[in-house]
Amino acid sequence: MLKRIAIEQKIDEVIKRTEELIKQQQELQNQTSQANPNDNQKLDDLAKQQSDMQKQIEKLEEEAKNLKDKMEEFPKDMPLDKMDKAQQDLVKKQLQQKAQKSAQQMKSGQMKQANQTQQDTKSDLEQFQSEMQDVKESLQEQMQREVLSKMRKAVQNLLELSKEQETLKQETQNLDPNSQRFRENAQQQMDMTSDLNNVANSMGEISKKSFAISPEMGKEIGNAIRQMGQALQNMEQRNPGGTSQQQSEAMGSMNRTAMMMQGAMNAMKQGGGQGMGMAGLMQRLGQMSGAQAGINAQTGQAMGQGQRLSAEQAAEYGKIAGQQGALRKSLEELAKEAKDAGELSKLLGDLDRIAKDMAEVQTDLEQGNVNPETLKKQERIFSRLLDSQRSMRERDYEKRRRAEVGKDYKRTSPTDIDLTTQEGRSKLRQELLKMLGEKYSKDYEDLIRKYFEELEKEKLE
Repeated sequence: MLKRIAIEQKIDEVIKRTEELIKQQQELQNQTSQANPNDNQKLDDLAKQQSDMQKQIEKLEEEAKNLKDKMEEFPKDMPLDKMDKAQQDLVKKQLQQKAQKSAQQMKSGQMKQANQTQQDTKSDLEQFQSEMQDVKESLQEQMQREVLSKMRKAVQNLLELSKEQETLKQETQNLDPNSQRFRENAQQQMDMTSDLNNVANSMGEISKKSFAISPEMGKEIGNAIRQMGQALQNMEQRNPGGTSQQQSEAMGSMNRTAMMMQGAMNAMKQGGGQGMGMAGLMQRLGQMSGAQAGINAQTGQAMGQGQRLSAEQAAEYGKIAGQQGALRKSLEELAKEAKDAGELSKLLGDLDRIAKDMAEVQTDLEQGNVNPETLKKQERIFSRLLDSQRSMRERDYEKRRRAEVGKDYKRTSPTDIDLTTQEGRSKLRQELLKMLGEKYSKDYEDLIRKYFEELEKEKLE
């Protein structure tokens, strides 16, 4: 999925590069119309700027071609017809030649002709920008339609399976242990388990294209499969009571999965593609940061219960360790995809390092060996997750491109938030506001808010 997000990012960069070129061309056109035809030094300077634009246009054409090549790796998922037309139209406009032509016209003092050539160049760039915006919107609409269609089908299948499970439960719960119906019902349960596995596989395919399929959905569907398996074992042991209980658990998990998927679908339709592409990645990173903030707050609270490890404290650590482990697994999956996505991996930062810290924290919690170093690791994990979010938000494309043309730039991750400064504390508050914009339960929001307050107080002491 991250490869597709990287393509979406490239489309954005091409649009922004084009927008910058339009602004530069407009500025040059304004200067050209006001220039004194007898001021040779000024004309030479304008001609040089126009020649520099030729190099930038060449770079734009190269990026458009590379983008089309990347999109061709996913022919069924990309609006290749529109991208192909936009790229070919850009080449046909011969913008490089026009930029060179206007530069020559300025050197020759043909200011009126130069101004007209500049206007033609700007209009051509605006047309290309419009075509690329259409490519972007088509990609988002196409992906959303496909994901929504598959999610609707998965929800329908889950609800039908839940209904079938309820019917089978009612048939099984009052059976005599010696009844021959156990064998027939066991076959039906096996068929249902197979059907549920197919639904789980379809959800896995959707997750390759959208962040709308959350780890919580995967957890519930996994629990439903597990409960069905245990129900089958109880059937083989002719235990109607145990069978009925496991079937009820399976139904509950299927129903909760269907509700979460329906909620995700509604959010996608109302939020203009929430859960899709770059927006979905930002949403997932925000959720991970929020989850880590909650874990950190819970750890601090549990640690404050006393110096000696009590049974209650050990149980709480075990619960938190499970949460940390689940978050680590989600991050490892994201890290694996990031490696396959090339440049996007650099923006996200060292996710493997974060996952390793999470594993160490999880071990400390499981062993009840929670100490100040554990809390420092958790704080580092949280800070690095925020860094990944900021890296995605601060893809300072325009700044990196204005300085020089044709120069390779290395993207560096933002520095950790320094809470000893006013700027750092302001950033912390901004991150809290962004995080509370995500949908968490009130208890979890309180935990996140308390963690930020404790973090800020600790740094100030």
